[in-house]
Amino acid sequence: MIRTRGNRYGHMVLRGGDRPNYDAMSISLCEKALRDKELNVNIVIDCSHANSFKDPDIQPLVMQGCVHQIMEGNMSIVGFYGREQPKMGKSAYGR
Repeated sequence: MIRTRGNRYGHMVLRGGDRPNYDAMSISLCEKALRDKELNVNIVIDCSHANSFKDPDIQPLVMQGCVHQIMEGNMSIVGFYGREQPKMGKSAYGR
C-alpha cells in the first residue's frame, strides 16, 4: 500500500443529482461525510447542472443561495461556479 500526504487543495464538487444539493442541509451532510473520512472540508458548488435544473436562468438564484450561506458563516464553501450555456439541456460535443 502506498500512502501520501494527500492534496490539501482537494475539494468536493456538488452538482446536484435527483435534486439540487446546495442547500444548508445538503452542505451539512457533505461536511459530515468529509470529516468522517478525515478529508478536507472544502466544498465547491456547481450552480449549473442539476442544482439549477439545467436552466441557465436559475443559476443566479443558486449563486445567491451560496453567497447567503457564506455570509451566514459557512466556512466549507470555498467556491462556486456557473456555466454560460446558450441553450438549455445537454451540450453537444464534437459537432
